Amino acid sequence: MTFDPKSQFIRTQPAHAETLRGEVEKAYFQVACSFALAELAQRNPTAEQLAGASVFIDVLCNLGEKILPPTKLPTKRLETFEPKEEKK
Repeated sequence: MTFDPKSQFIRTQPAHAETLRGEVEKAYFQVACSFALAELAQRNPTAEQLAGASVFIDVLCNLGEKILPPTKLPTKRLETFEPKEEKK
């Protein structure tokens, strides 16, 4: 079994996890994250740094969310689209 920080946070800090879930839904938090990412982008970071910051924000916003089992991807295959011929 590997160490899962998210599970540990939810299990050992349930009150904080619940508070975090409520705060990330609020407009001020979402706007602040957007502006923080924009501020970072203005500082000319590398692509890797910008991607890392984006991943960190995503992890932070989802840290308090309950862990759900992964869902299966759809198995339906798309078929080639063949347009109908126009009538003249």
